[in-house]
Amino acid sequence: MTMNWKVSLVGVIATVLSMGAMAAEKTFNIGGDAEYDITSRKNTNSNNTATATTVKTFNEGGRVKLSAKARIVNDNGTFVEAVAQPLFSYTDGKNSGSDDQYIKFGRQAWDIQLGRFE
Repeated sequence: MTMNWKVSLVGVIATVLSMGAMAAEKTFNIGGDAEYDITSRKNTNSNNTATATTVKTFNEGGRVKLSAKARIVNDNGTFVEAVAQPLFSYTDGKNSGSDDQYIKFGRQAWDIQLGRFE
């Protein structure tokens, strides 16, 4: 069974921030990275050098990853954290999936993490 997890960034952040109305510390970080791939290959389709055909290919690709992370730590040591990292294709700009999307809560000694994470 394939499960497709889709997380609304605004919904997760609003939920997490509303859970910590009396929190000691609230943090929210936005970041990301970009990967640019260049692949060049030279393939020969025959072992005989007299009739060999060489095919050269050159491909460009990559992705842009956005990252949003909200964390609330209460005075009693409990915390809740939410992360969303959507991916966008370099070539067409369309959403091509996600890396991490999870919510984590607990204390310093233990925590529970639900969602998609590496």
